[in-house]
Amino acid sequence: MAKDEAVSEHGLGEELSIHFLAWLDNTLIAICQMNGETGKLDPETRFNRCKELCKVLRTDMWSTAITMVSEGYCSLDSYKTKNMDLATAFADQSLPVYECITVSHTSIDEDTDHVSPVSMVAAPYKIEVGRKVSWKEVLVYPEKADEYTRQTKYPTMLRRVLQMDPDDSVIGDNLTTATSKISDLGFIMQRLI
Repeated sequence: MAKDEAVSEHGLGEELSIHFLAWLDNTLIAICQMNGETGKLDPETRFNRCKELCKVLRTDMWSTAITMVSEGYCSLDSYKTKNMDLATAFADQSLPVYECITVSHTSIDEDTDHVSPVSMVAAPYKIEVGRKVSWKEVLVYPEKADEYTRQTKYPTMLRRVLQMDPDDSVIGDNLTTATSKISDLGFIMQRLI
């Protein structure tokens, strides 16, 4: 719905910012949105900012699950596009490559204390004439999403961050420090606790 609204209001080229949702057990505790300035940084710098943000969510805010929402590209026929850069392949209208919104999620299993494999959902879409978004069938990867994506560093990072121990010294007023760290990394946070 957010993508539909952005395209109808602003037209082509309007991308959604990367978002991270932090969970404590089954409760959503924070939503962090990458600000526009940070979104313009080179991919490696953006990745490092995302990694540091997730570390703050885990160690300072005790998150037990993290969800990432981002935009990218996906192929509806992985054999046809094997070993191709999907951003480049997207320009070739003969290939089944679409822009997509991707939701990746991992959590700490309450029973075993192990970090679950990253699950992922990708919603491919095409911008049609008249500023309309045409959605394709959703792709679902319930486990081991890193086996289905060419960009494995984000799923790997999410799992590694959740393997970190939370900081026992961060309580109460110290959450203000976490909020400040998150802002310094270039994210806007809505705290829900």
